[in-house]
Amino acid sequence: QEKSTGQIRSTRTNGEGYYTIPQLSPGVYDVTVKAQGFKATTRSGISLEIAQTARVDLSLQVGQVQEQVVVHDNAPILQTENASMSQLIGQQAVLDLPLNGRKFTSLTTLVPGTVSGGTQSLMNSTAIHVNGMRNSATAFSIDGVSTVSQIYDGVPLTPAPDAIMEFKINSNNMSAEYGQGGAAVEVQLRSGTNDWHGGAYEFLRNDKFDAKNFFATSSPPLRQNQFGALLGGPVIKNRTLFFLDYEGTLIRSSKTVNDVVPTEAERGGDFSALNKKLTDPFSGVIIPGNRIQPSMLSPQALYFLQFLPQPNTPAGTYVQNLASTSNTHQFDIRLDHYFSPHDQITGSYSYQTISSFSPGSLPANGGLGADLSFHRAGINEIHTFSPTIVNEFRAGYFHDFSTQTPQGLGTDHAGKAGIGGLAQTSAEAPGFPQLSISGYTGINGNTYYPITTSENTYELRDYITWVKGSHTVKGGIYLRQYRVGAYNVAYSRGVFNFTGAYSGDGAADFLMGVPHIASRSFPR
Repeated sequence: QEKSTGQIRSTRTNGEGYYTIPQLSPGVYDVTVKAQGFKATTRSGISLEIAQTARVDLSLQVGQVQEQVVVHDNAPILQTENASMSQLIGQQAVLDLPLNGRKFTSLTTLVPGTVSGGTQSLMNSTAIHVNGMRNSATAFSIDGVSTVSQIYDGVPLTPAPDAIMEFKINSNNMSAEYGQGGAAVEVQLRSGTNDWHGGAYEFLRNDKFDAKNFFATSSPPLRQNQFGALLGGPVIKNRTLFFLDYEGTLIRSSKTVNDVVPTEAERGGDFSALNKKLTDPFSGVIIPGNRIQPSMLSPQALYFLQFLPQPNTPAGTYVQNLASTSNTHQFDIRLDHYFSPHDQITGSYSYQTISSFSPGSLPANGGLGADLSFHRAGINEIHTFSPTIVNEFRAGYFHDFSTQTPQGLGTDHAGKAGIGGLAQTSAEAPGFPQLSISGYTGINGNTYYPITTSENTYELRDYITWVKGSHTVKGGIYLRQYRVGAYNVAYSRGVFNFTGAYSGDGAADFLMGVPHIASRSFPR
């Protein structure tokens, strides 16, 4: 009997006293054995982990069935039934250990041989490397549904720690059902119980507690609020149980930029303060006094000077705190229904949305906006045909969507500046061209952006477990369909590199409109 839900599963031993109860949900169980002419024996407090095969042996004493022997046991059960290697991170560890950002994936590095591969910003997917393997070899599942982004090889959907009952990292010698990779991370969401439970929380970070950046004139603003609530309990006691949670994360932060930009004199073509002689790129002669004549200044370059701020420090650089925002909202819901001791069904759904803006190096150029959404749905039905035959059916769906939008999208800055040859390629996504200036901060064209990615994963699984004497045989089928769509604009707005190869200085080349390399391409 599972203590929190009150659900009972029963079976008979064979002639040698062996018994098997497959497909049990994680939880804390009491195991009771009864036989004619013996005292009933109960071993209580047995903690069963996710995907664990636990061996519980009991001995009977001669006596009346009405008499009972109860053994309280909270010691962990040794893994002796298979050779797989795994480690469990329990609910207490998930809730109590400090987590910057409250992502459970940070705890996977507690397992020997596991290292983090960082977070991929396009899909917010976290990469995990196990035993030296590539992050693409690590499979993730939540309540039995795969949640891997195959494009970016990580897990983009991460439930709040308060919604997780436990998770396990399987790292070696796994059974055939874990056929998607060399390692597998299994997450089990919390379920409702026969008792009502709930809570609310908030975590706060603020710049008032932070030190000032060395280059900043003031401490950059930071407001990070993570808040949420959870509730679980019975709809019908011992029969229908539910659990739901919500978490929001609102971040208002900034970054300090320290840009090298042309001085006021250089913006007008006066490079007399430069400690080298400039060359006229058209005639090859030295420019007198390093002063470029107004007639030699490119009108296309002069157009983009409005996006390059003038220096505001004695060192001749531009320093400013640029604001970024991030809003994340997510929830999970799980429903367990027990038709009978022989038939139970579980359904769960997770949703997460992220909207953010990250500034570039310049106030009006280089920033990126992002909108991401994730959906996961799963249903799991376990049916006991007999004490020796149990079937488990699973159906799952996972969807992720990401669109990244560059600052200035929609305005054909190349056309307004008078740069020709880009009207056709940039028609779908007009914006800033890429202007790289050696030694200076240039115009960030955010090449490839906007980028849109969509993935859909459909799964069907069916496993049957058959107990025959002292042998347990498990077999099944796993069907998976994966669909993906991706789009980016590549170099459609043009790429121009000003290296100083002609005049001797990158900014001078830029002002005279002589790029060393120029290229374009069509969206793809």
